[in-house]
Amino acid sequence: MGDTTQVVVSTQPPGAEPSNTAKPLKLGTSRSPCIPYPAITVIILALAVAAGIITWVILENAKTGTTSSDEDASLESQTSSTPDISSKVQPPSATPDSQPPLAPHQPPPSPAPVSSGSACTPTSQSEPCHLADYAQNPFGDVLFMRHALAPGGGDPSQFELNDCSTQRNLDEVGRKQASTVGAVLSEVFGTADMAMNRVIYTSQWCRCVDTASLIADALNSAGLEATPLGDGPVADEADVEFGIKEEWGLNSFYQPELGGFQREECVARIEDALIESLRRGRRERNGRLVQTLLVTHQVTVRAMTGTTVSSGRIVAYDTVSGKSRELTLE
Repeated sequence: MGDTTQVVVSTQPPGAEPSNTAKPLKLGTSRSPCIPYPAITVIILALAVAAGIITWVILENAKTGTTSSDEDASLESQTSSTPDISSKVQPPSATPDSQPPLAPHQPPPSPAPVSSGSACTPTSQSEPCHLADYAQNPFGDVLFMRHALAPGGGDPSQFELNDCSTQRNLDEVGRKQASTVGAVLSEVFGTADMAMNRVIYTSQWCRCVDTASLIADALNSAGLEATPLGDGPVADEADVEFGIKEEWGLNSFYQPELGGFQREECVARIEDALIESLRRGRRERNGRLVQTLLVTHQVTVRAMTGTTVSSGRIVAYDTVSGKSRELTLE
């Protein structure tokens, strides 16, 4: 009568080996019970249910981990078995190994511009027109271009026009950008059989002169035909190459206290001298207007076309109607 009843409750999953660490739970004596037997039954059932839930959770976690591992292995297998299609999107003349690997943080080369077949007309819409579409039927004869990337804004207080070290200049990215613009112009105009004026006019600022020079070098290297336009007769056009000519009307008037150039005098110079001269010499070749590139500053492009452009961007302009539209080279 005085013996103590002991019940061992285990929280181990069903089927597991008994644990030697399980401790008996003393429920009381038969003579003076501390907990009624019906309550004991309820507690045992509750603990059994809890043990079952814990077992189920453990088994599901193990199963999920195995499934995730299998899925990862399957995905890796699919990725490694996917054929390399890079050679399929290269131009016909290229081979899969013709492009060197890109250096870290170097942007990928721009794809060759392809005409979308859309007409490029001078409109007030904000979307720029693709250079390849413009080349198919150019409405204008002048290309206003903002110089390539030169980090910063304005010029240092010690600015001197004849000393590049006192100016804001192109960085390596800007120099590559200028060369790329020249290569794209050569490719697009060559494909469209459209001519460019052999003279590239530029602001006297060093960043503009450098941009124009790099573009001229790229055009000459690519073999694009340089067309004489409004600069007197040339004995043998086949020997003509692209070159640059500084024009003070294209200079920046953003900081007149530094350079000494005012907006009114620069715009008047462009309109009365440069644009008027190009208008008189305006002509077509191969059924398309010959294009003249003017490398200048953002304030000048905006003053002449009403368009604000970023570094290295171009706005097509018609010297007769004064209409314009931004172009994209990408």
